[in-house]
Amino acid sequence: MAPAPIRRGNAVLAPSDSIAVTDTGPGVAAAPAGRDAALALAVGTAVLVMLIIQAGLVLKGNAPVLNGVLIDPDGYMRLARVEHLWLTGAWFDPVFPRIGPPEGLALHWTRPFDVLLLAGALIASPLLGFKAGLYWWGAFLGPVLQVASVAALVWAAAPLLRRAWLCLLAFLYIGQPSVFAMFAVGRPDHHGLQILLFILLIGFTLRLLIDPGRLRPALWAGLVSALAVWISVESILPVALSIAALGLSWVLGEARALRVLLRHAVTVCLALVAMLLVERGAGALSASEIDRLSAAHLSVFLINLAFWLFMGLLDRRGLLGRGAMARGGAAAVTAVAALFLLWLAQPGLFANPMAGGDPLYMAKHFIHIEELQPVLDLDEALAGPWYEAANKPVL
Repeated sequence: MAPAPIRRGNAVLAPSDSIAVTDTGPGVAAAPAGRDAALALAVGTAVLVMLIIQAGLVLKGNAPVLNGVLIDPDGYMRLARVEHLWLTGAWFDPVFPRIGPPEGLALHWTRPFDVLLLAGALIASPLLGFKAGLYWWGAFLGPVLQVASVAALVWAAAPLLRRAWLCLLAFLYIGQPSVFAMFAVGRPDHHGLQILLFILLIGFTLRLLIDPGRLRPALWAGLVSALAVWISVESILPVALSIAALGLSWVLGEARALRVLLRHAVTVCLALVAMLLVERGAGALSASEIDRLSAAHLSVFLINLAFWLFMGLLDRRGLLGRGAMARGGAAAVTAVAALFLLWLAQPGLFANPMAGGDPLYMAKHFIHIEELQPVLDLDEALAGPWYEAANKPVL
């Protein structure tokens, strides 16, 4: 049987074959220094292998950044957008005038990743100039985020894995082609930052599942969740999975999880209000775009907060009983009602985002973008009126 963790105040010291878990991250484990050194050496070696692979992409021409070429069209758009921001200072204007002039195109991207690119460009500009600094920082930002994500992954998994497995975890992670591609040299894209935040969210969620009495990780999880949604509304799914995991622990009998969920929900809502004001300014709460952080997404988390407040009210009045079936049933019924309220408040969240699109684009281009297809293999009727046209033979 594995030795039990040692508790000291708010910290949980792991047994001698794992890493200590504290409120703010990895702590000092009661373990021989040699094991810590072995873990550091393994992670460092994994990072070195990752950097060698990244260098190979450059030397073999797969990422020809030395020739001034990026590997993804979104990268050019990102750098042009940041340059436009720097020249105009139009923080609250998402329209990029060089696409579809004279009206321009309102992009769905948000400002946090722009700020990250802009900060690196400004630091490098005294030596390289702004445009060159922006290009080189953008080209190599992916590997920088990848190194950070390796360290974050080892920290996130520390409560679950022994040191020997943690040593292997870093190598398993950098060996995932689909994940590695998000951090590739020459790809200044927000998806790598999303992965990093998702890993951090996993780490905080695990710590809350292991010890729901520690409320500080709930604040961090809420802040990370809000930041991830600000960067891209794609992150609502992993955030929802984190909330669902904590909710399941409450259904199964962990009463302290309810307090964690309430603190998490309040933190997300307050953080999103602040982020909306930063992103959109005075009109923040009137915007209802679906593909960029808006009041529509704040509504999702306000209803989530109302859901857990209602669960807390029922629990305090003793209306949920003590069994998992009673709690689960009440949560399921209330969740259906919450979804109905969300549909009434923000029906656009439930609409097909591609409805009303150009039929030719839908028929000849959209159908071939794999990552934009439905998760489920829907039949012809549900797939849309463009499905039949897209599958007709081209003369």
